Amino acid sequence: MEHLKNIERSPRIFLLSFWELIINENKYQPKTTKTHYNIMRLGLLIISLTILLAIGNVLFKITKSHMSNYNQETQFFLSIFKNWYWILAMGLSFFVAAILWMYILKHFEVSKAYPLTSLSYIFGMILAAILFKEKITASQWIGSGLIITGCLLIFSY
Repeated sequence: MEHLKNIERSPRIFLLSFWELIINENKYQPKTTKTHYNIMRLGLLIISLTILLAIGNVLFKITKSHMSNYNQETQFFLSIFKNWYWILAMGLSFFVAAILWMYILKHFEVSKAYPLTSLSYIFGMILAAILFKEKITASQWIGSGLIITGCLLIFSY
């Protein structure tokens, strides 16, 4: 904002400088704000990715529960065609997660982004408890707390 102090009182010059400030906002932003924005963006992207992965894995279990046993090959493959909508939903979830992951890898460091994907274990555990009525033990909650603590340490740079 140093350049604004030396502006003449002319309205035209003021408007041009103001327009330059709007267009080049990243140039005049403090570095900490930009870093904070990147951390928030990475966090939202990773949470979206891990939720998609957890949903995909839950759909995987639902798909398998609607299919016949593996020992009857013809029945197994017929059950795939009968349950195509579950397989499609599972595949779509994993496909969108893969596209999101490619975007994350393009814009962020792998060493910071990849460990954060461990949050999918927690989301998967919570979805399993809600949808399949699975019991979550105290040791699972402690482990989830450790995962969250590790993610916060990595996230804090």
